[in-house]
Amino acid sequence: WDAEDNALQQNWSYDPSSKRNDKMLWLHPPQHLLSEVVQKILLDEACGILVVPVQKQFSWFWSLGEAALDWWDLDPSVPIYKNEQGVVYKQPNWTTRVVLFDAQGSASRASGGRTWGDVDEVKGYCDPDNREWEDEDQPVR
Repeated sequence: WDAEDNALQQNWSYDPSSKRNDKMLWLHPPQHLLSEVVQKILLDEACGILVVPVQKQFSWFWSLGEAALDWWDLDPSVPIYKNEQGVVYKQPNWTTRVVLFDAQGSASRASGGRTWGDVDEVKGYCDPDNREWEDEDQPVR
């Protein structure tokens, strides 16, 4: 790998005034890079979606909360990890959080009065085969 191939060496900045904006990021990095990824999001004032484990013991988790606009917690029983052939991997024993983030400014605007450190009650789950919510009370946002 060189700087051209390394995502952490690229500019992740998001310019909402741009007519052509291809910097809305979709990130699901390996765990050993989470601290670097969150630092990069904050430094570059990036915008996007990040999939992370809820791991409150790490400082990157709390730093990410500064940029979080909204988030959805997925119970460990939700089968979200599978390979290209559709084989479901053994699920890790943690809650997975899907985070909508925007690091321009700060996220004192986090949604609905929820607290970043709390794990939300999961009311339904997205069926990976049809991408629809199984629980009608849980809207897709």
